[in-house]
Amino acid sequence: MIEKPTSVNDMMARNIDTLNEVFEHTQLSKPEERSLLWLAAGEPGTVINLVSAIKKIRKAVSV
Repeated sequence: MIEKPTSVNDMMARNIDTLNEVFEHTQLSKPEERSLLWLAAGEPGTVINLVSAIKKIRKAVSV
């Protein structure tokens, strides 16, 4: 799970929530979490597309 830093703007908070849809039950290393926080500071569309791709992979693998 990605922990929200104490000072984040609304867009980044929403992006973290979106990423946590796929990382909620995942133990992340500090470097992994830093990379995902970097991603969360970017465009919401990019985060949405990445989460969508991860969900597709999970669905294909679970079959």
